[in-house]
Amino acid sequence: STSATNGTYTLTTSLAGDKNVDITGSSTADGTDVILYSATTGNNQKFIFRKSDHGYFTIKSILDSTKVLTVRNNGTANGTAVELRTNADTDSQKWLLFNLGNEGFGFAPKNAPSLRLEVKDGLTTNLIPIVIGSTDQTLQPYTKQRFKLTKVN
Repeated sequence: STSATNGTYTLTTSLAGDKNVDITGSSTADGTDVILYSATTGNNQKFIFRKSDHGYFTIKSILDSTKVLTVRNNGTANGTAVELRTNADTDSQKWLLFNLGNEGFGFAPKNAPSLRLEVKDGLTTNLIPIVIGSTDQTLQPYTKQRFKLTKVN
C-alpha cells in the first residue's frame, strides 16, 4: 500500500525480509522491550494502526489494544529504546509515517520529530532492540530505519 491506513499490520525490517518488529515474550507489561525477531504469525508481531492527531498514528499491540509503541521515558536521545506501554496519549506514543517508496515506511515519534524508528546498529540477529535514531534528512533514510507494512486483516 502507498499510504498507511487504520488496520492491523506486521512491520518487517528492510534489512531482512524474514525479521519483524516483535513484542518480547508476548508480554503486555508496561516497559516490555520491542525487538527484532524471526517472522512468525504470532500476535506479538501484529500491530493496530489508529489515526491520532494531525496525521500521526498510535501503534497498538494486538495482544492488548490499550498498549502502544512508546519511546521509553519520553526520550529524545539517539538510541533510546522503544517499549510497550499503556496508552496515555503522549507525544512519545504518536508516530508520523513517511512513505519511502517500495512499500517502505519511516516512523518519526512526535516527541522527537528529527529521529526515526530503527533497528539498533542495523543488525538482524534475533532480540536486537528497536530504538529511535538520528537521520540526516537530506539523505535517503538508512535501511535500518525503513520498515515494510503488511496488512494482516
